[in-house]
Amino acid sequence: MPVKIDYVLEDANVFKKATDNHTDVISISGDGQKKQAALAAGISNLTSLNTAQIMAENFVGQKTAEQNTLMQNADDLLTEIQNAAKSASKDKSNNISLKVFKIGTDKPDTVKGMTSWLDYFSDVVVQYHDILAANGMTGDDIAGVHTLYVSLVASNAAQENAKKLRNAATARRDNAATALQQTVAGMRSYVKNVFKGDPSTLEEFKPIPKGRGKGGAAPNPPAPQPPAAPSK
Repeated sequence: MPVKIDYVLEDANVFKKATDNHTDVISISGDGQKKQAALAAGISNLTSLNTAQIMAENFVGQKTAEQNTLMQNADDLLTEIQNAAKSASKDKSNNISLKVFKIGTDKPDTVKGMTSWLDYFSDVVVQYHDILAANGMTGDDIAGVHTLYVSLVASNAAQENAKKLRNAATARRDNAATALQQTVAGMRSYVKNVFKGDPSTLEEFKPIPKGRGKGGAAPNPPAPQPPAAPSK
């Protein structure tokens, strides 16, 4: 969770606690009761949207992990195909071209590139099915090339969709954070008028120190050390 959201939520909750402690005065002063309700609603809304954003972020991570697994499976299967092709090429009667199997070309490390390779090899393994089978590949592995192609295409679409959901959730959360900050700022100005002339009470409504989040106050920086004495 970004530190900014941590800070906004904690500052708002600490401020709300202060208003609750003095609700007997605030609720009967102007529209204080309405402002307290808006503050509580803003905190609840941001808390909910922040949770939704975290879940959306985790969903992207899940889809990325699934995609990475498919990429690795594809890399392994292509290696198996190429090894079978190398084995087959040692028998001159097979009349097999290693260029057809892209041997000597680095396998792609991007989803787009790997999808293109799997699409290409889906046809190659059908054409050379018997030769590949005679050189150690199973029928399931040969058929698995097209299956991996379909899975990787679907996985890429799912990950892109997850990213869009994450981006939308992030925008809603950030908008809620901005709205809550504005609500808190407006109410701080309000309580300054309600408790003017009462500095000890106004102290309770001050913002928490920057750098604080759920971990508490930021640690003090280390004290400067005196320069080392020159060596003799």
